[in-house]
Amino acid sequence: MKEKRDEAILVAMALLAASFLIVYNAFSAPSEYIKSTKQSFETVTTSKKNTEPTKADPVKNDIKSDPVNINTADVEAFERIEGIGPEKAKAIVEYREENGDFKSVDELLECPGIGEKTLERIRPFLTLQ
Repeated sequence: MKEKRDEAILVAMALLAASFLIVYNAFSAPSEYIKSTKQSFETVTTSKKNTEPTKADPVKNDIKSDPVNINTADVEAFERIEGIGPEKAKAIVEYREENGDFKSVDELLECPGIGEKTLERIRPFLTLQ
């Protein structure tokens, strides 16, 4: 019994020592290492931002300079806008086919799946002309 107890104490001491070393190294890292790690992280995240659309940039395929005309756009054109998937795009086109051209961008609220938040997010990328 004493051997098992001694063995358990040794294992506990080894774990405690390992934990101490991990904590010590975590809090005593040189500031140069922290700065270089931060710069590496910023480089990775910055380069990723330039290649993928984000919620802050709701337009796919660079249509910022060429807004989508909601009275002539097809399903694929609507899908180029982040947040408008195949179902919403199809609903917009079907609504337009059944009810005629949109009189205002706000009329998109009548389409299934388009709410006020979605409309406000995509409004800058839509036009009637």
